[in-house]
Amino acid sequence: DSLQRAIELKPDDAFLYEQLAIVFEFKFVKSGNLLFTEQQKEEARYSAVDAFRKSAQLRPAWPDGWAHLARTKAYISEIDDEFSQAFNNAISLGATEPRVDNELRPLCPVIAYFEVPDTIINFCSAET
Repeated sequence: DSLQRAIELKPDDAFLYEQLAIVFEFKFVKSGNLLFTEQQKEEARYSAVDAFRKSAQLRPAWPDGWAHLARTKAYISEIDDEFSQAFNNAISLGATEPRVDNELRPLCPVIAYFEVPDTIINFCSAET
């Protein structure tokens, strides 16, 4: 509720959207099965994607925002054009950033089963 209120006061603050997305992400990734219903987790999945998307749009030159969006979409098995664009934005803006690499590299085994652009395949094939 505090983050939602802060966003109302500062609707162009990418950091606030990122923090909101992390809260939603906690509900469906890290909370376990006891704290939230399946419906709450499902809603949180898409709310996290929406908040990470907004954060990346508000701060498009920041590779971390794109990496977070790509990772979250991978968690919910949405390996689509938006995923590919977010992944590509992250590597084109921050390929040498360890935190971006740490965010994206674990996705490589999962996305190997999907049709993705060559830039992603090359990233996943490269040695770290």
